[in-house]
Amino acid sequence: MINSRSRFYSVLTRTGSVLFLIFTVAVSFQHVCAQPGDHKTPEQIRKELESELAEIEKQLNENPDAKYLYEVRGKVLTDLFRKSKDRTERDSFAARAFADFDTFELLTKGKALLPRAALHESIWFSKAPDKWSSDLPPPSIDVDAFRSNPHFESAVSAYLEIIRLRKQDKSIDRNDERLRDLYAKVSNLYSHRARVVAGIPDTGRTVSDRQLIWNDFDQAAEYRKQSIDALTVVDVTEVYLDKAQAAYALGEFEIALDAYQAADNYMDQNWERHCEYHGASNCEKWKKGYVNRTRPLRARAQLKQSK
Repeated sequence: MINSRSRFYSVLTRTGSVLFLIFTVAVSFQHVCAQPGDHKTPEQIRKELESELAEIEKQLNENPDAKYLYEVRGKVLTDLFRKSKDRTERDSFAARAFADFDTFELLTKGKALLPRAALHESIWFSKAPDKWSSDLPPPSIDVDAFRSNPHFESAVSAYLEIIRLRKQDKSIDRNDERLRDLYAKVSNLYSHRARVVAGIPDTGRTVSDRQLIWNDFDQAAEYRKQSIDALTVVDVTEVYLDKAQAAYALGEFEIALDAYQAADNYMDQNWERHCEYHGASNCEKWKKGYVNRTRPLRARAQLKQSK
């Protein structure tokens, strides 16, 4: 594997071709994505990333003008950040990755928007555990500091800028898969922040604090709706159901019922598109499961609201 990648780096060094860069990145990161039958341990993936990093640094030492390799190395460092559990080491990987993206932009007069966004997103997620999925008590978190974390804002703004640039490109279709993915990333950031803040012990939480949670869920739903795709129907309803779950947990039963209704409304309005994609039998099966899942939750919220 390393020898194969080494040849592509050498070609990139000599040509500076963007086409070769894209192919190099694809080859460089194929080990990070699990392939059918591929069951690599985190240690194996970490070792491969370190080998990848050493190979890139060797190429840069031999050819320091290979400007596109700085972006490639920054992406490998980002993946190493994701795999590390040591805070000091993660900080080092992040700082080196940002420095590489700075160098890439300086040398190419271009922008490393997407890798920067991915790194900001990874840093923020490392500080934002989903406490609903953990059996451990949630750690103490400064809600204001968490909500205003600059890595969240940097990730969102970078993804939105990429979306803006792609939408300006008249050759890109409105149903472009990359656009859908970008909208989904922004939606996931908002929905995850809402879930985390909603899961923090309700000590001194004000009405305005809670309103920010509902705003984040609503933002997540709106960005997910922009991801024009048949799968969006399920994704949007899930955002509303998460909002309903959070509202119920915080004793906001009217908001919970409104969120259930919003999920129903969106599903009804887009049901035909959903069924065209999935087929009638699968479509009805999903709807039955949805009703069976939400009916007792809705009834529970209605009971609480009536008291």
